Amino acid sequence: MPALGALAAAFAFRVTAQFIQWTVDVPWLPAFDSWQSGAVPYGALLAAQVIILGAQGAVVAGMRDGRCRPAPRQAIWVLAFGVTYFGVMAFRLAASVTFAEGGWLDEPLPSVFHLVLAVFVILWALTGYPEPVPGRTPHLLRHGGYPLVTAGACGLFYVLAKSGLPSPIAAYVPVVLGVSAIVAMESRWPYRQEWRPTMVAAKPDAVFLLVVQIGLPAALAGGYALIADALADGTWQLRDLWPHGWPATLQVVLMVLLADLFRYPLHRAMHTRAALWRLHAVHHSPERLYWLNVGRFHPLEKTAQGLFDALPFVVVGVDSWALAGYFVFYAVNGFFQHSNADVELGPLNWLISGAELHRWHHSVDPVESGTNYGNNVIVWDVLFGTRARPPGEVDEIGNGDPGYPTGFVASMTQPFWAGES
Repeated sequence: MPALGALAAAFAFRVTAQFIQWTVDVPWLPAFDSWQSGAVPYGALLAAQVIILGAQGAVVAGMRDGRCRPAPRQAIWVLAFGVTYFGVMAFRLAASVTFAEGGWLDEPLPSVFHLVLAVFVILWALTGYPEPVPGRTPHLLRHGGYPLVTAGACGLFYVLAKSGLPSPIAAYVPVVLGVSAIVAMESRWPYRQEWRPTMVAAKPDAVFLLVVQIGLPAALAGGYALIADALADGTWQLRDLWPHGWPATLQVVLMVLLADLFRYPLHRAMHTRAALWRLHAVHHSPERLYWLNVGRFHPLEKTAQGLFDALPFVVVGVDSWALAGYFVFYAVNGFFQHSNADVELGPLNWLISGAELHRWHHSVDPVESGTNYGNNVIVWDVLFGTRARPPGEVDEIGNGDPGYPTGFVASMTQPFWAGES
């Protein structure tokens, strides 16, 4: 399960970062003392952390060939422990940013990574349960899974931001936990059994996610900053265009609405202009939707998206915390949008661009796929008449070319020699 590997990597980051601070004290990392409460001497803590990392590595390696799954009876007790552990650490985190002063409850950062370990335990326990029976998704998860996970991730970000953690940690931890919940839901209660990912499909999808969805925007951010600095010295007072005095939450909401408005004509053109469709066809090439292929974009299209949904907000000087809050919602909603989790949004389908609507956008039928262009919200599709929720469920998805390459390198070159479609 890829989520177990991601959670293990997150905990490894904690162990490594604290060790670095113990030895050389890097200024841009949290101070050494903020990584632990002090209840356990660091030497003993480090030894325990190394043991935990070894156990996590053994589980992740064993899951690849079906080993290391707990037996069904063991899974019940492991799950009970994981849920209890999560609850205790959630209380500890809330206490650390509200009433606690000193002692075990005081530092928020250790609680964050205890939550990472708790989610690892919960996901591992779920792998030991029998295969789910189709149509048996618990009512609470089917109808409440999206708002609970999304609101929980945004709420956790708010708590971490208030605690004084660096914005990257405050943003990425809720996203990792939110994605882990989504993966657990689609693994245990899938929307379609035939959409379960294979290792052959997952490998290039993981490369797309790391290179195009994560690495490329990080590389482009430097260029955006240079452009913003150049314009700040000009005669245009672009910073005055943004309501910097608004509460951060309202700034995030405004950014979500405007970013989708700016991207709407680009996304629509990707479907109506042949030259642009050849780039966008990379995103529509999968014949199954699941959380990991949310990042399957051609780098040129991803760069164009950034000109509409990132650069304008950097230029007007949106605060880094508002940008981080936008990222949390954007990421969690995006993973949900592509997920194979059996969730229903109900009335939220008139506000959010979720999986139920986005599956129709990926239909192999161009009439059906020419709808629901919203990236985060669906309000602009409602306004411009492109929202669609036909009766029943979508049949076949894809870009209409059964021979379209799925590998990363082949997908990079395909748009430049493929004929018009």
